[in-house]
Amino acid sequence: MFLLTFNASAIHQTGALSNSIPLINGHTYYGVLVSDAGCVSEPTGVTVNLYLDNESFDLAKLRIYPNPTTDFLNISYYESIDRVEVYSLLGQRLMNVVVEDIETVIDMTSLASSTYMVRIWVGESNQLVKVIKK
Repeated sequence: MFLLTFNASAIHQTGALSNSIPLINGHTYYGVLVSDAGCVSEPTGVTVNLYLDNESFDLAKLRIYPNPTTDFLNISYYESIDRVEVYSLLGQRLMNVVVEDIETVIDMTSLASSTYMVRIWVGESNQLVKVIKK
C-alpha cells in the first residue's frame, strides 16, 4: 500500500490523502510502503510538477470509461490516439500501448487495485487522467 501525506508523518501512517484532494504544483508529498505484515518503509519525497499546457487537447471530446474500472479501460477521441501510457503514483511507467486509432481498450487486468495516471498522446498533445483500478 502507498500512502501520500503532507509531511514526514508518513512513517506513522497518518495524514493519508484521499483520491479527491488535488495535488499542489511544487509541493512535496511523502509516501511509504506498508507490507501485509505491517512493516513500513522509510518515507520517500515526491515533488509534484504539473504541466497544464494542453491547449490543443479537447477534453470535451475525450471519453474514458469505466472509471473506476476492474479490468478494461475504454478510451476514445475524435482524432487518432497515437499511444497510451499508464503510470503508477510513483511515476513508474507500467504500460506503453501504441494505438494509432480513434478508440482503444487498455487491458488493466494485470495491474493491482490502485490509482494510476493514464497519459493519452494525440500528435504532440497529451492529456493526463487519473484512473482508479478496483
